[in-house]
Amino acid sequence: MRIALFLITTLFLLNSCKTITLVDSVPANIPKGYVEFYCNSFKFSFYDSENGQEIKAGRPANDKVRRTLFYRRMAAVAGEHNFVVKIGHGSREVSVDVEEGMILPLGIEVRFLDSEIKGTVIINNYEILPITVGKSFPVNINPGNIELLVAALNHSDWGTRWLAACMIGENPGFSNELIIDLLTELSEYDAVQLVAQEAARSLKIVNDYRMKINTDQNTAFYKED
Repeated sequence: MRIALFLITTLFLLNSCKTITLVDSVPANIPKGYVEFYCNSFKFSFYDSENGQEIKAGRPANDKVRRTLFYRRMAAVAGEHNFVVKIGHGSREVSVDVEEGMILPLGIEVRFLDSEIKGTVIINNYEILPITVGKSFPVNINPGNIELLVAALNHSDWGTRWLAACMIGENPGFSNELIIDLLTELSEYDAVQLVAQEAARSLKIVNDYRMKINTDQNTAFYKED
């Protein structure tokens, strides 16, 4: 599982930006869940061994919080799946159970092996480490399943904490005081900068959402008077 990457190509990948979109080809009437692959500093692609459609990861343009993180979310039919991750010429397989209505974080880590010089080109060799399978939690947050989100925010896997913080920013209306306290704690004390920054981002979204709701309610109250 060695990856030969030209140094100039690596620099290009680390500076490329693109808009991230959800890949969802699952028919509406079929039970489905989601996977979210992520990798710090290395662009990658992946595919489900059943259909072979290769999906490329990327980063949103001008995103200072996730500037080193490549990621991509994909819907998948609920059940067992075998995914193949590719970076350069290397690959790594991972088998997971995709649960209906849940999102599963899948972390990609790369280890530097050595460098070699061929002519005037420096080639760095890397290895894709075993994929980190995080903790699934609901895509659609509501009062009935918020305890699963709390568990994800407290999980030992940093990718699970990161993705849980992301999902709160996407669903700010269901954040209670416990969620706000956890986001505050992560933003101030999490050892992984990406988690701390994402928690701070979502905390601002939640606070802005609450402020807007209060403003709208006050406006409606005075209009009634």
